[in-house]
Amino acid sequence: MEQQFVKAFRQARDWLREVDPHARPSISGTQVPTAHNGCNWYEIDQQLEYIQPYSGGSQDAMHHLFNPRLLITGFTGYGMTGEPAKYQQWQRLFYGHTGASIFWHYTLLNPDLAFSEQGRALSETFGRLQAGIGRVFMNSTIREDGIAIHFSMNSIRGAWISDGKTAADMGNVMRSSAAFADLNKRRDAWVKELEARGLQFRFLATPEIEAGGLKNYKVLILPYSISISDREAREIEQFMERGGTVYADEHTGKMDERCLFRREPMWAGGRKELVRRGPGDVGIQPALPVDGKYLRTVRDFGRSRLFGLLPEGKTTVTLPKLHGVVYDLLRGGIASPHIEASQGMPVLLLERPARIAHLQMDASLVLRLTDESGAPVDRSVVRIEVFDPQGKPVRYYSSNTDIVDGRGRVEIPFALSDRGRWRVRARDAISGLVAEQQVRL
Repeated sequence: MEQQFVKAFRQARDWLREVDPHARPSISGTQVPTAHNGCNWYEIDQQLEYIQPYSGGSQDAMHHLFNPRLLITGFTGYGMTGEPAKYQQWQRLFYGHTGASIFWHYTLLNPDLAFSEQGRALSETFGRLQAGIGRVFMNSTIREDGIAIHFSMNSIRGAWISDGKTAADMGNVMRSSAAFADLNKRRDAWVKELEARGLQFRFLATPEIEAGGLKNYKVLILPYSISISDREAREIEQFMERGGTVYADEHTGKMDERCLFRREPMWAGGRKELVRRGPGDVGIQPALPVDGKYLRTVRDFGRSRLFGLLPEGKTTVTLPKLHGVVYDLLRGGIASPHIEASQGMPVLLLERPARIAHLQMDASLVLRLTDESGAPVDRSVVRIEVFDPQGKPVRYYSSNTDIVDGRGRVEIPFALSDRGRWRVRARDAISGLVAEQQVRL
């Protein structure tokens, strides 16, 4: 039935494309994967182009890397205000979200239509993201630390049938099976441990492991992986033979892919590459060695390196020695060696091989960005702001423009009724350099 559910998404997607080839197949309000709801996100994400998810069940760490092309705008708002509301948006940026789906507008505004406390917090954060930072992240690719967490729908089913009970008044599935609740608890504990250690990881689903997906990894974590297929077992054994380390527990491999108990659990006799314990040190150091607990992201942005540090409270970050020129994307300019950070003000650094020196915009609104040697900057983002003849900013004409190999072009869809002298301001999101032009209509 789960496979039929996936096929239903595929069929709906195909029908949609027959009606509108440019439409984006999408769903919203995603749920924690359970034995009964069909939420096999690895399989479903392959059928979609856009998703409005919730974050429960470690979904933030799942969707983006199950399908890196997926547009994600997680539901946000509810009862969150202040720093926690800001933190959620930065956290989701680190996990590949490209926007936010707000629930709901009533909590954003006071009765006089002024922003509420929640509205002010989200407006401030969205403004910073839309000023070019979000586009920099969208144009970057994650540098993984070689750590994979097993995502196994078979194990979810296997855990539930171990002790699950159905009842007429059954509500929360966590209360219907202690084993299933334990699986979620162990998986989430590993996620939180790796996040606290500043390590980047991804979930690897059963089909990915069976297809040889472990070849690029150093560590595999099996949290309550009670069901392991024969093909998975062969790939995991080859992974260990290549020197990979596996962290397992007492439930690992008790069942086969059909959730039938094996005569003997997988690797019951032990192996030197297999460690049976809960969350802890996995022998890999974070790419950005900074003391303290931070959600971290390290990404490639053209020939540059993008670093992100998101703390859970106010702190001072002392940066290690980095190479090249290091820009502070959020505060502007060259990064200070000591940066005050908080839930709403993470540390966002971009390490470049050379200083960005010149931003030019000609009368036809073509942008040129060069470094201190005169060479074109391979990759950047420029924020475009447009001001009407009275000097007022016109938000609906403002946008972000990609710079590729030192060049970009500003496109402004002026209306036929627009008259007078308009001002166009371009600001490089990395260096902060500014260029302006007048447009007479």
